[in-house]
Amino acid sequence: MIQFKASPYDRLTVVFTYVFTPLLLIALAVVCYSDFKNYCAHGLQADAYSVVALFLFVVGMFVFMYMLSVSYYAVSPREIVVVRKASGSFSIPLIAVNSVAVVEKPAISFRVLAYAGMWGYYGRFFSEDDNQTVRIYGTNLRNMVRIETTDGKIYYLSPAEPEKFVEAVRQRLKPQSLKIDS
Repeated sequence: MIQFKASPYDRLTVVFTYVFTPLLLIALAVVCYSDFKNYCAHGLQADAYSVVALFLFVVGMFVFMYMLSVSYYAVSPREIVVVRKASGSFSIPLIAVNSVAVVEKPAISFRVLAYAGMWGYYGRFFSEDDNQTVRIYGTNLRNMVRIETTDGKIYYLSPAEPEKFVEAVRQRLKPQSLKIDS
């Protein structure tokens, strides 16, 4: 199995991950602490605990989003594996791969069931290039690998070395079953 690092974060991901998220958490902590003190001072413990619950819920959502983010990719003799930080991995069987190619920048117009920002991009997005919903599991929207499967699903991945990733996939596929895209 060959492992490929995920591409470095793009600007949007860097801003959301390292600027926006810490500032939001600090602001939320200050507001929650202030509200907690006020509620406790007035004997409103139930309201005070609801503020703590809200804070923990928001922190939990950030942790959950981190768990879904891509850690690395792997190409084995039978599958392409997307390994997430903490929530497990999923694979695309090589037998189901119809085509694989490097795409400079996919034309993504909006999110369908997806997240974009902190720790990358993952989920379903609408692609104008493909005129359908595609699945993106990446950290950078430039130089992505486009994988189309025999059942019509399209995946976009962002390995740090997309050309080497595509070559590794092509070496493991049977030549007659693969469309060579460039």
